[in-house]
Amino acid sequence: METFNYINYLVLALLVIAWCVLHSAMISISVTEYLDKWRGPLYRFYRLFFNVIAILTLVPVIMFASSVRTEPIFNWDGYMRII
Repeated sequence: METFNYINYLVLALLVIAWCVLHSAMISISVTEYLDKWRGPLYRFYRLFFNVIAILTLVPVIMFASSVRTEPIFNWDGYMRII
């Protein structure tokens, strides 16, 4: 059994927090109003841009999370496993 590495979990937590902050900042009213004024008619593509950026920045977080996997602490067996 490999040793438990807290650093990997700390980095993962920081990556998730950073992703959430970026995601929330991109949808904030001040940013959307600024982009509406700055881009004019191209602002209609902002939601597409927002979703592409959200997915592209989430992929590395998911890849890192999958590399951190260790042995499960508890393995549920029986009929409640579906839940």
